Amino acid sequence: MKPNTRMWMASLAVLCLSANAQDRITGPSPSSRASWDLFSEPGAATAVRQVAVSELPLPLVVRESKASHHRIEIDGQSFWIKGSQVRMVRGSTAGCVPAVKGPNLTASTPGAVKDGC
Repeated sequence: MKPNTRMWMASLAVLCLSANAQDRITGPSPSSRASWDLFSEPGAATAVRQVAVSELPLPLVVRESKASHHRIEIDGQSFWIKGSQVRMVRGSTAGCVPAVKGPNLTASTPGAVKDGC
């Protein structure tokens, strides 16, 4: 395998890994909220714990989402938090569609079709 090919494949692998990032909680909503209610299960009527936003290391990774609640882990324990109380960054996935045989018509650099998605 040529060195340039290996480098291109390594770069593509890094991009694919970052494209599959998980959802993350980045802060409270509204931003003036000082604490979050934590629940033992999604849709529970009463909170099992209340925690100050400033006490948590942000961003928090969302492990699961269900019924407008998000499961997070704090000190090894799982809790559910209401989606209406948080701001989130959503993960995304990306991929290439299968190659289509045809003329190499592009609106960019000539030859880009054979090397890109």
